Amino acid sequence: MAIRLLADAGYLTVRRGATGGTFVTGLDSPYEAWLERMRSRAGELDSILDLRIALEGHAASLAANRRSNAELGALRQNIADMEESSTRRSFRLADSQFHAMVAAAARSSRLAEVIAQARGEFFVPADTLVFKEQIGVSVSGHEAILRALSEQDADAARDAMAEHIEATRAHVHRVLRGDRLQRP
Repeated sequence: MAIRLLADAGYLTVRRGATGGTFVTGLDSPYEAWLERMRSRAGELDSILDLRIALEGHAASLAANRRSNAELGALRQNIADMEESSTRRSFRLADSQFHAMVAAAARSSRLAEVIAQARGEFFVPADTLVFKEQIGVSVSGHEAILRALSEQDADAARDAMAEHIEATRAHVHRVLRGDRLQRP
């Protein structure tokens, strides 16, 4: 059943016969299908990003006054890990962990839960949107958030989180327009 679903989505091809088998496609077809779906849902993506700005901005504001020194150290290490990411998967994992750690530092389990849900709704295939320049932009955004948290500046933390998510919005819209960005 899973193979059929992946084949229907364009990720696999199944060939019968002596030289047959199941093969991973070049992934151009599923990527193009994803782009078309996302282009038709651009307004929905923007709504999710608006929600994330409100939720994650508030979480960063709370975290500025509630975070521990240990959490600051973990966030610092996370940014270093992100800078050293050698794969798209490791970059996306570090990015997700950063946002989850800021939400946890806000000390509001309900807020952290809703942030995780909103981030999950904004699913983007990792192999399509992570480009070298986006890694640098994300690291810079995370560093600005960390700086504000370190200084216990709630307003700056909220603003830095909003700017970081707006940079994500700009990046996604560039990809949806078909801009060819530099891969790592």
